[in-house]
Amino acid sequence: MNVLLIRPRRNEDDRAALDAKGIQTIVEPWLEVAAVANEAGAMRLVELLGAPGPKWLVVTSLNAIDFWQQQLPAGLLEATIAENPSIRFAAIGESTARRARELGATEVLLAEEGTSRYVADAIAVHEPAPVVLPSGSISMGSIPDRLQPKGFVMHEEVFYTTTVVDTPPPSARQVREGRLDAVVLRSPSAARALQQHCPDPHPSVALIATGPTTAAEMARLGLRVSATSPSSSPAAVADTVAQALTTRHSEDTAE
Repeated sequence: MNVLLIRPRRNEDDRAALDAKGIQTIVEPWLEVAAVANEAGAMRLVELLGAPGPKWLVVTSLNAIDFWQQQLPAGLLEATIAENPSIRFAAIGESTARRARELGATEVLLAEEGTSRYVADAIAVHEPAPVVLPSGSISMGSIPDRLQPKGFVMHEEVFYTTTVVDTPPPSARQVREGRLDAVVLRSPSAARALQQHCPDPHPSVALIATGPTTAAEMARLGLRVSATSPSSSPAAVADTVAQALTTRHSEDTAE
């Protein structure tokens, strides 16, 4: 079995989890991620974290943290967090929650459903406070949309861009012709990349979303959703892929 992973970075854990289930993976450049020069914005967010009073640091993307830190003096973000116990943390998934803990968080608010809307709703039950939101160029608008009317002041800075590559990768033809078993889409950007380079995937190819936000974007683009992982963790994604492929095999056998 062969599965395509559409994600520009950090495919190692997914590959290992799928390999443990006997599923081979293909990784090709469907998306490009690039830094946005924003040193002033990087320092501004750190200064906000160091200001007196409670505030939130919302971690929605590992890329956002990585590219933010690249524009800061080494260790500054961790030191600021250590010196300001009034900072509260919220994350959109298990991997971003883990990164928040690596930065120094002792407690991380993690919504039951890993979407920006649910994270915003979980924050909204608390007293209004400034919200620090490092992000990419494709902003999660539901966070400010849901928090600002409740009195939260948003401080958002962009540190990276995500774009679809211009040239279709070779695997686009494999998806179109049914020569792969599944495609794992880890973000709405991945869904847009698939729709751009392979708008009509072969019906035998399972299309797996790693969460409801990606599934919703797939549906909006007219892509079918074969299955949605209940969690974005590599283990949960691998389980979802394996189950989808087992179900498809059973259906093929029954026919």
